[in-house]
Amino acid sequence: PIGPFFFSQCSPFSVFAKSDLRTAPRNDAVFGLAVRAVNRGADAIPDKLAEWTTDDVAARFEEAAETARRLPPVRVQGYFNTWPAFVREGWETFASDEHEYRPLPPSPDAVDRMLETMRWVQWLEVEQRHLIWMRAKQYDWREISRRFGCDRTTAGRRWQRAMRIVAAHLNSPKGELLDNVCH
Repeated sequence: PIGPFFFSQCSPFSVFAKSDLRTAPRNDAVFGLAVRAVNRGADAIPDKLAEWTTDDVAARFEEAAETARRLPPVRVQGYFNTWPAFVREGWETFASDEHEYRPLPPSPDAVDRMLETMRWVQWLEVEQRHLIWMRAKQYDWREISRRFGCDRTTAGRRWQRAMRIVAAHLNSPKGELLDNVCH
């Protein structure tokens, strides 16, 4: 019953059967949220999480990075080609450049979740933003530690601290200032 675009078309907090999750494609960051929702006992899962964990925040950042990757490329406006497109013969296309295949564009809901997630980084320092984004884009810990000039475990601790800061802001009542988060 699950099609190939199941996870991009549904809410990450929908109620799933565990057997459906095992047979579904696992190429979306939403899969982690859905599995955690099923394991928690998803009898009634709201659209907003009652309590954000660091795993939920990390999965949301990974989904935002994947959505950003799937957006169409930015092009300079105002330039166009007046030549008509023509069809080449099969033998003429052998020497042509390889076509760059783009993934399917993200759904509007995925773009909205990405924009919401990008507002969360305002609670972090610049270095923490870079660290979270590199990890969301699935950079290896070795590359991350080389970028920040520290050990892998130190980079992992800094990433966990940034995740805790975001989760604390998301779990706090609206309007409450969080000055001493995770210090």
